[in-house]
Amino acid sequence: MKEKPMVLIVENDENNRKMLELQLKSTYQTCYSVSVKGAKKQLKDHAVDLVLLDLTLEGDKDGLDLVGYMKAKKKLRDIPIIAVTAHAYDTDRENVLNAGCDDYMSKPLDVKKLLDMISKYLN
Repeated sequence: MKEKPMVLIVENDENNRKMLELQLKSTYQTCYSVSVKGAKKQLKDHAVDLVLLDLTLEGDKDGLDLVGYMKAKKKLRDIPIIAVTAHAYDTDRENVLNAGCDDYMSKPLDVKKLLDMISKYLN
């Protein structure tokens, strides 16, 4: 039996993270981080298939710093990244996609749309 795909949730808000984990657990494995530093460790320790990325994180780096790091690494650059953020302006969406994210969803999340979006990249 094939293992469930692994989704890395990079989210500093515990309630948002737990909600995402709860919504994903029947279909996907999850691991998480609250910072860019922690996310880099998770990417090293796990075979991650997709990243759900908040832009506002703990520490001195934000989500777009992680995108730049991943796109610069041959082994990581093809992992789909979905930005999940409270930054809801059209210019925010444009900046996120131009930075290298594959998709974008603003908070509050429409869980069904998010699950459809994830499945588009993983199936």
